[in-house]
Amino acid sequence: MTDPVTEPAHPLRHLRVLDLSRMYPGAYCSLLLADLGADVVKVEAPGFGDGLRALAPPGADGAAHVALNRGKRSIALDLRRPAAAEVLSHLVRHADVVIEAHRPGQLDRQGLGYEAMRVHNPALVWCSITGFGDTGLHSQEPGHDITYLGESGLLDRLHPGDAPIPAATLSIPLAALMAAVGILAAFADAVRTGEGRRLDANMTESAMWALSEDVARESGAPGLDWGTMSARNVYRCRDGRQVTVAATEPKSWAELCRALDLPDLVGHRLGDPDDDVVTAQLEARFAEK
Repeated sequence: MTDPVTEPAHPLRHLRVLDLSRMYPGAYCSLLLADLGADVVKVEAPGFGDGLRALAPPGADGAAHVALNRGKRSIALDLRRPAAAEVLSHLVRHADVVIEAHRPGQLDRQGLGYEAMRVHNPALVWCSITGFGDTGLHSQEPGHDITYLGESGLLDRLHPGDAPIPAATLSIPLAALMAAVGILAAFADAVRTGEGRRLDANMTESAMWALSEDVARESGAPGLDWGTMSARNVYRCRDGRQVTVAATEPKSWAELCRALDLPDLVGHRLGDPDDDVVTAQLEARFAEK
């Protein structure tokens, strides 16, 4: 008998995934599925492999490749060769999910896309991860994380004024997470109906989705940005280290004011016109400690 507390949970252990993608977006998505127990088979280009391998010195596997491809199996297949369609169709017959991150229409033109492959497995769930989506003005354009952050508007929230541009990638793991959720929903439906489907998850719209709360809040009650208000900010202390403050409820704000010996500020509320003055007072007090 297994102990549910100590045994690893592998709820997707019966799910087989083919990952045709290169680089980060597909790797993040299939990693999440692999971590949940899915059998993930990466299809890599002969002699070159996954694009993340190229980030390492010759003869070595890069840290990024290892980090994002742990728990997966790998095979080599040159998708540019005429025989690739026959090999891929055989793999698809034994798969539940295909993940790919090519330019929209590229695999279709090679006879390797969803419509060609679903003939061999009608229950197949096919997920395309793109930069801007299948259609639209920018659908065929290249890009990187910061491109999609800028196009979506999320960069403006993360990079207000002269603040440093965020170093970590954000739109890519967001899109990978959205793709994984869509895959699991489509797979659950395919189990019930026997019919798969093709999904499109893209970095730009995933980053836009992350702005949903901001848009709703601004349209309902325009006011201070979350990152600029006194009650939700970052303050530098005397030793140069920084502290995050999240005291946006009246009770926690009152406790903060008492802890900083600033009792006159207890009545201050979010959105009050003098918030910049209050921020300056908190900056001065934190700088003393």
